[in-house]
Amino acid sequence: MAAPDLKTLFQQEEQLNEAIVGVLDAAAPSFYAHDTRQRPASYNTVITELGAATGHVFRNDEWDTWDFRLRVAVVTQRDTESPTPAAHALQKGHVRSLLSKLSAKFTTANLPYLQITLLRPDNTTISFENDQNRMQDVTTLEYAGQVAILNTAWP
Repeated sequence: MAAPDLKTLFQQEEQLNEAIVGVLDAAAPSFYAHDTRQRPASYNTVITELGAATGHVFRNDEWDTWDFRLRVAVVTQRDTESPTPAAHALQKGHVRSLLSKLSAKFTTANLPYLQITLLRPDNTTISFENDQNRMQDVTTLEYAGQVAILNTAWP
């Protein structure tokens, strides 16, 4: 399916965020970083950042492939009566399992103009926050990837 215009086509971060949030909703309510909706006690936050243009996968006359970084913050609130990180480990494992074959989860229905050609785990950062009587476990999972504009998406 062709994008309506180049302005829409080149919104790669927004397209990736929306599609990845849709996949990760199976683990916990998921949001992109600039989403203003109220967050529940346990949730995921998705941030994608487009990097350098890397090549020409589908077209020889246009840059159509870029590196990108994906960061998923897995956030769970600990129960004050029984403060164990077991729920956090379960949610983190679920997110990792969903991202393990992420590129196979997309069709032109949820990612109509792009194809994720590579997604590889890159780094994990673990922290604990005790803020305003809310104890939260936070793990940020980082992935390195490549994304290409589909040949059929060019207007």
